[in-house]
Amino acid sequence: MTYLAIDTSIDMLSVALADEHGDLLFQTAAVMGKRHATLLHPLIDQMLTFTQTTMQDIQGVAVGTGPGSYTGVRIGVTAAKAFSYALEIPLFGFSSLEASAQRYACHDGHLLVSWNARRNEAYSGMFFSVEGILQRYLDDAKTSYQALAKQIALDQNLGKTTIGLIGDGSQQLYEALTVYQEELQAKSITFRIIDMRSTVYGEDLMRLAWPMWQAKLATSREDAVHEAKKMVPSYLQLAQAEAEYRAQATRRDADV
Repeated sequence: MTYLAIDTSIDMLSVALADEHGDLLFQTAAVMGKRHATLLHPLIDQMLTFTQTTMQDIQGVAVGTGPGSYTGVRIGVTAAKAFSYALEIPLFGFSSLEASAQRYACHDGHLLVSWNARRNEAYSGMFFSVEGILQRYLDDAKTSYQALAKQIALDQNLGKTTIGLIGDGSQQLYEALTVYQEELQAKSITFRIIDMRSTVYGEDLMRLAWPMWQAKLATSREDAVHEAKKMVPSYLQLAQAEAEYRAQATRRDADV
């Protein structure tokens, strides 16, 4: 009995396999650029071969649902749903930003993940960690660094705290926060950069999914497939082609 985790939301592609106790058997995590569609299934096949595991041994799937690369997110979610349908096993999706923060849950306090979304924008999510348990503080969003910095600085619920910054947007966000130095100092809010890389590891998806998998083992296979059908990616943006189409339509309407 094994469990599979997949994330393809960013340039890093990660797959992992855990045993029936939740212990990691194998993990691959590497920057693959735009080759996710080509490499995902061969990597899973290699992982199964290395661990002497068959498809039928897999009893659950966890997947990062984004945000991130529009195409990348779709590849991972589609693959995970295919496994769930074919094997009739439970599937759980988690914010890829939350999975990224999970790796640093050992740091008590607030954790703010920001990934560069280009055009001076970031995908971001904020969490609060207590004794390794991660709790959501701010919903995932796509916004400018300036708007995110303002939201943090003027948040009335934030008091004395140190916020750990994670992801390749950390430096730009840190610079945007300097505009609000007075407000932040008044509330004794400080920042530290924990990791300037954007990463998602399958083992962290495993940690998020494990208690849910255990609860789902008692449900029927039909229920598992029904749940998988309801899963949707979290893009937080339109595909570029769709955005351009809507922009053109708006311009046409304005000319009428």
